[in-house]
Amino acid sequence: MNIVDNIWMLWFIVALAIFTYRIIVYNNFTRYVRGRAQVITEARLLDIYQVERTAATVRRKLPLRVSDRVGTPMLIGIVRPMLILPILETGDEELRQIFRHELTHYKRLDYLYKWIVQFTICLHWFNPLLYRIGRQIDKNCELSCDEAVIRDMDSEGRVTYGRALMASLKSQENYRSFVISMTMSDNAKSPKER
Repeated sequence: MNIVDNIWMLWFIVALAIFTYRIIVYNNFTRYVRGRAQVITEARLLDIYQVERTAATVRRKLPLRVSDRVGTPMLIGIVRPMLILPILETGDEELRQIFRHELTHYKRLDYLYKWIVQFTICLHWFNPLLYRIGRQIDKNCELSCDEAVIRDMDSEGRVTYGRALMASLKSQENYRSFVISMTMSDNAKSPKER
């Protein structure tokens, strides 16, 4: 009877431990990336970024950095989000598409929604279905973002967007991410479907 009365305590301790672990891993990852992230000074990149930020009506000055510690473009941070680019060999138009994608995630607050999903998964740590639902939400988040970005594009623009996805995937070949992040391409299957 005592065990049954206190089973909620076991549930709470495990949920708290899992969520704390995820926060620590994410915090360590963001510090690791920010540690070597360099401010972008190239005028061409900054001009493209400014044009896309204005077009997306993002008023906040979202910092833009480049890092050799990431394999794909991503937003990191919750309180002070930052857009991190990997070292990419890409043209101006592909770069515009990457910025549009990441700024769409930012405007939609996807980085916050993913944390809400993670919190829910931690609360329901005993339910394997929630882990699957979490992966599906991540996938749908990317597909929805892609759809929003290409909605008003012609076929040539969509091909360029596909090239941006492929450039992102190519830069990701030697990296593996274990954290919650907003990326242009999560895994090899996702870009093919997108």
